[in-house]
Amino acid sequence: MKGETWVWNPHEGHRYDPKCCVYRVYDPDTHELLYVGQTIASLKSRVKSHAASKSWFVWPWNRALVTYEEHPDQWATIIAEAQAIQDENPRYNVERPNPRLLSEWRAIDVAGDIGNWHNDEKAS
Repeated sequence: MKGETWVWNPHEGHRYDPKCCVYRVYDPDTHELLYVGQTIASLKSRVKSHAASKSWFVWPWNRALVTYEEHPDQWATIIAEAQAIQDENPRYNVERPNPRLLSEWRAIDVAGDIGNWHNDEKAS
């Protein structure tokens, strides 16, 4: 549910694969926040993708490595992700912004226009 944060670790029998969630990736040793992301399809797939493509990502053997919070829909998830990046200053979101198209929208959100940009996009 929105507002509740859960630890996600598929290696310890956690079979639930959340959708529409914001997730946080932490360094397993220092617990520093490395990355905040969002997925509307499958947290499990997104985590596997990070493990394969990002040198800083360690597969979540440590229970403190990945947490997630669910949101009711795609727009709430994207806005919550932008707010988390703005408020929590994760290392890799700041140093290496995501090059996807949505990163332009997220940059607007992080700059302080959260909640307004998607209304125009949904109307077009």
